[in-house]
Amino acid sequence: MGYTIDIDTGGTFTDGFFVGNGDVRTVKVPTTPHDLTVCFLDCIAAGASAFGVATEEILSTTDIIRFSNTIGTNTIIQRDGTKVGLIVSGGMESLAPTRDEESKAPLVAADMVLALDEETTADGSVIREPEEQAILQAAQTLIDRGARCLVVAFGNSEHNPVNEHAVRRIIKREYPRDYLGSVSVFLASDISARSGLQQRLNSAVLNAYIHAKLARLLYKAGEDLRQRQYRNTLFIGHNNGAVARVAKTRAINTYNSGPAAGLLGAREIGALYGADQLISTDMGGTSFDIGYVSNGQASYALEPDVEGFACNLPMMSIMALGTGGGSIAHLNNGELGVGPQSAGALPGPACFDLGGTQPTVTDANLVLGLLDPDYFLGGACG
Repeated sequence: MGYTIDIDTGGTFTDGFFVGNGDVRTVKVPTTPHDLTVCFLDCIAAGASAFGVATEEILSTTDIIRFSNTIGTNTIIQRDGTKVGLIVSGGMESLAPTRDEESKAPLVAADMVLALDEETTADGSVIREPEEQAILQAAQTLIDRGARCLVVAFGNSEHNPVNEHAVRRIIKREYPRDYLGSVSVFLASDISARSGLQQRLNSAVLNAYIHAKLARLLYKAGEDLRQRQYRNTLFIGHNNGAVARVAKTRAINTYNSGPAAGLLGAREIGALYGADQLISTDMGGTSFDIGYVSNGQASYALEPDVEGFACNLPMMSIMALGTGGGSIAHLNNGELGVGPQSAGALPGPACFDLGGTQPTVTDANLVLGLLDPDYFLGGACG
């Protein structure tokens, strides 16, 4: 039996869990925000070194690699995703996520939402089909306004998606995949088959918003592995506890996938000790994640909140607090506060000596003598 490699990329550090020949090695490397495939490969190189072999040697004899990450999560938080054009049923425009209560940039700009005249009843009967000319005009308008992908979300499409399918078919016929100006078209009915108009629309928009960045980085990670002699499948962790290859992973499935895997790991460790009532905590550099296990069942949400947006895609229920090791301390009206802003991996806490100047939890722990300055990252960066 060959090696197994499990990697989780967080906002500050990337952790690896390697098993080979009955031995276990754990490694930690700094996350590289400019390109998360760099820290992904750095982690594999560190794991190979821990076993005393070359990167190509460990990869050529690895049976499986599972990868969870925060690409999608951080994209939503930082609001640096793809510019989305949204096509909805007439009367649904007000449901579009064009405002943010925390004054962040909206997921969809107000002028990037257009409506089509169509209707499907709650029993799935199609009353009106959207007109082809109206579809093409809406698509062209949104593309001219800068849309790099389109989302189609019609009322009651979970009962009968035929109108959504027609819109995609007509748009893709006009803008084939081999055209430079081709755009991806995402359907709410593809993302969620569950009822809930607002939740389905949010789920579809969030998926489209983070899709391009995830696809680009994850396919690059797969290609980097193949160039280094890995011949098996790269599996991506999902937030419902499953894994799938990149081609079978929707972007929204990766949201909070790392903390979800940690919760399942806590459940397994608890089972070894005969404990089926647990609270799971995971403190990283950016966040402090909390979950629970009740009667052996990990916490689960059928209608989770994804960074303030109600969705209806079932996933592990994780509460993330912005109080990690890199969380920045600040004064607010004379009172000390910590987070949610984080120094991240770069520049990181001031004590990393990488240009950071703001005080963090890690800096406080160092000053208080709780951290050994000569043994940072196991001595690798001391």
